[in-house]
Amino acid sequence: MSKPQVLAFIDWYKPFYKAGGPVRSMVNLVDHLHDRVDFHIVTGDRDYTAGSSPKELVRDTWTTKDAGERVWHASPKQRTLKQWKALLHEREWDVVYINGLYSKWSTIAPLWILRGSKQRRIVAVRGMLAAGAMEQSLAKKRAFLLAMKTTGCFKGVEFQATNSEEEADILRWVGRNAKVHLVPNLGRKVHATTPAPSSRKRANCVW
Repeated sequence: MSKPQVLAFIDWYKPFYKAGGPVRSMVNLVDHLHDRVDFHIVTGDRDYTAGSSPKELVRDTWTTKDAGERVWHASPKQRTLKQWKALLHEREWDVVYINGLYSKWSTIAPLWILRGSKQRRIVAVRGMLAAGAMEQSLAKKRAFLLAMKTTGCFKGVEFQATNSEEEADILRWVGRNAKVHLVPNLGRKVHATTPAPSSRKRANCVW
């Protein structure tokens, strides 16, 4: 039986960890589920706040990482709607997995391209709708969420919450009818031990 094909978008991925929690959450997810999910990850080519890309980094093509995931480190010149369309239509993806909410290239671009399609899309909001986060630039964030809804970018999209509070945040800001998967973050995998089956099952149920 073939593994689910997941195309993930995230602004930063290993070896870039300065952005913190969202990067670690994605790495942990791949570490735990790479034996049952085929991950393809589209990300940037430099770390958070870095002005340039490491010379040794392979960019603008698929490379295979240590957990078997394939990663596309996109250079600035290749962050285009044309390139994103090519990646999204490269094969039949079971899920397009969006990490974060406000990113031009990791959130808005793929959801814009896929609006009105039957492609399954899941957005992990990563705490960006929490009360403390929404207090910062509230008017702009309200306008953004309204635009995403009125343009159809959120139509048919599923959301991932890591706890009941985040689930409530999604229902408040996205809409009471939003489909939400409650999937706690997986901890960092200790490779000498077997991860708890319940944790893997909760995460795997999304795919």
